[in-house]
Amino acid sequence: MNKRLLTSSLLMLSSIFSTVQAGIVITGTRVIYPSDKEFVSVQLSNVGDKVALVQSWVDTKDSTADPTTTKAPFIVTPPITTVDANKGQSLRVIFNQKEKLATDRESLFWLNVLDIPAKPEAENVNYLQFAIRSRLKLFYRPTGLKIEQQQAFGKVQVQRMGNRLEINNPTPYYLNFGKSNLVLKNSNLSEITSLTYIEPFSKQQINLDHLENAKSVQLSFINDYGSLFTIEKTF
Repeated sequence: MNKRLLTSSLLMLSSIFSTVQAGIVITGTRVIYPSDKEFVSVQLSNVGDKVALVQSWVDTKDSTADPTTTKAPFIVTPPITTVDANKGQSLRVIFNQKEKLATDRESLFWLNVLDIPAKPEAENVNYLQFAIRSRLKLFYRPTGLKIEQQQAFGKVQVQRMGNRLEINNPTPYYLNFGKSNLVLKNSNLSEITSLTYIEPFSKQQINLDHLENAKSVQLSFINDYGSLFTIEKTF
């Protein structure tokens, strides 16, 4: 199908079908679950002009898991709910206390929120419906960790190994990266796009262009509130 035919087909579809889009917004960019809490709350808001159906569950890093197959030791209540237009809904995430997780480091799970918009009110109308799934990191954080999260950022160690950069996280926290850069010898910046997060007490190696011409690396970390904390390490 050529470009002109594809464009014409899309225009025809848009004239035949009514589009129904989702409108659920989640407050926050991550969920922190302290181990001494009975539950944590997650706030949803429907910014759309129609009622929305929402289904929520937690998975164990497996994005293909659904509410019937997930092995995560959490339940979300209500698991299915409706949220009226311009209204909100609070979800409760509850840990199954019978399960045992590591007590010396964080554990990572994912909160899923599936937003299914309502059908059009008009009858006998063809429509396209887009269900949108949002996935947020959920960190189970044991009480009594030896350092605070903000202190953990400064503990990170880096080492240049040829064209590979090794990052060592000697802390009990998952460290999530924001925008990070190599600082070249001419002071230009070369953005590092291959960093997402590094697990507790682990090392990660990445191949980088221009590493041999770098004098330092700027690493930005995302804290519990979604703000960036940047450190610079010199080679």
